[in-house]
Amino acid sequence: MKAVRIGAAIAAMAMLCPETGHAEELWNAYPLRGFWEGLPAGATPPKGVYTAVSAYWANDRYYGEQGKAVPGTDLTAFVVTPVIEWVPGVKILGGTYSVGIAQPFVYNTSPGLSGSTGRGNWGTFNTVLLPAQLGWKLRNVHVKLGVGVYLPNASSTVSDLYAGKLHNGGLPSGSNFAAVEPDLGITWMHKGWNVSAALHAAIPVSASTTPGYRYWSGSEFAADYTITKALGKWTLGVGGHQINQYEDDRFNGEVVPDHRSQLYGVGPIAGVQAGPLNITAMWNRTVSARNAVAGDMVQVRFTTRL
Repeated sequence: MKAVRIGAAIAAMAMLCPETGHAEELWNAYPLRGFWEGLPAGATPPKGVYTAVSAYWANDRYYGEQGKAVPGTDLTAFVVTPVIEWVPGVKILGGTYSVGIAQPFVYNTSPGLSGSTGRGNWGTFNTVLLPAQLGWKLRNVHVKLGVGVYLPNASSTVSDLYAGKLHNGGLPSGSNFAAVEPDLGITWMHKGWNVSAALHAAIPVSASTTPGYRYWSGSEFAADYTITKALGKWTLGVGGHQINQYEDDRFNGEVVPDHRSQLYGVGPIAGVQAGPLNITAMWNRTVSARNAVAGDMVQVRFTTRL
């Protein structure tokens, strides 16, 4: 099932956290690392309506250009993401069409990065529309092409923080710029094995703006990887992820130097089929990070057919 991925590449603005030495968006409409792990990324389910709810917890710190954690940049985040996907049974170019929508809800606390104290910030991230996905199957290989559209409608944004409107000890819940995300999923499934790669390019199509502030985030490539084996009602395996920024950020028209995000992580996956409900849990540890928020993440996903 197509799932939303939320930006967690967070750095401090220079005026709020001088240790980072430059300004950057606090939340980007970019991949929430590891979100697609455990899923058959290339497979389209049979005709019907499906729902998934993901509960995602991360305990992170910001890592600078040299790959070292910056003191005072601890971040705790909790993200709940309901997703609905509809497979109407329509074929286009020989592929099975599906459509979906996702609306993440975000809580986070980071006094060091936000420059304030309090109980943290609750809010909604950008709504993600999934207007077009096509899936094909050739024997045991499944391929899915799709696109996601991030609406600039988060309940709080980095522009609010820049303008001094956020004082609760948390970071903004989303972004005030729009983005598109081409997706490619490839899956090999055979005798209980699921070997999958979910590949994405997150491309902003507008900038974050407020008086005196215009920030254009650079495009990123992201991938989540899965190798699992079903053993009766249980599933066990391993997952991994990567995020690589391939374009520079720009602040008021100037390139932000030494600031391309990069991170890699890996960890175990376990799942169980409980009647019509599939429950999958995973833990990931970041093994390398630069210019990115990274650390431990735990995710539990509930998936069923309505």
